[in-house]
Amino acid sequence: MGGIGQSYVPEGLDQASSYSFLGKYARSLTRLCPVLGEVKVLRQWAGCYDLTPDQNPIFGPVDEVDQFYQASGFMGHGFMMAPIVGKRMAEHIAKGTDEPLFDKWALRRFREGRLLSEGMIIG
Repeated sequence: MGGIGQSYVPEGLDQASSYSFLGKYARSLTRLCPVLGEVKVLRQWAGCYDLTPDQNPIFGPVDEVDQFYQASGFMGHGFMMAPIVGKRMAEHIAKGTDEPLFDKWALRRFREGRLLSEGMIIG
């Protein structure tokens, strides 16, 4: 399982797979690890890449809906960060623990015009 960025991605919700993308991905992989050229592809799929305007996630309660919490906008890092994000969210909901990231990554920051200057993108 994997993926690769593309230099040009059109606006919209295109979730189509393509042989063009598969070829680009395969060439990139085999340059790094030639033995992967022997791997047979069973299937490919595409999905939305959730990117917020400031490249940081939305994490915490949503002011407009009582008892509604959101954890989204992690881009491709959501899979990697899900265990700790889920744990911290669950601890807050179940035990009332303080979670400083709720204020930093609050949905309201977009309405308030306080976009974060440091992007969460790694690499």
